[in-house]
Amino acid sequence: MAQDLRADVNRRSLDIDERIEGPESPYLATAISGLAGLHRDRGDVQDAVTLYERALAVLEGAVAQDDPARLKIVGDYEACLERVAN
Repeated sequence: MAQDLRADVNRRSLDIDERIEGPESPYLATAISGLAGLHRDRGDVQDAVTLYERALAVLEGAVAQDDPARLKIVGDYEACLERVAN
């Protein structure tokens, strides 16, 4: 229940951030990744994978391949892919 509320609040915050920052903002990628983590933690791994893919798409071309924030999202994304495969 608490995770559902957190995910709802996070999604609303993400919508606001996207309107303010724009859909290509690296800041937005961090917010999307946070929402993906909430989905992962509550077992919605496929939703998490989709959100991680969105976060990585936002970062493509905006940050270097070795950017620490990007690398964290890549690691979380790969972990989710492993969970989906198993």
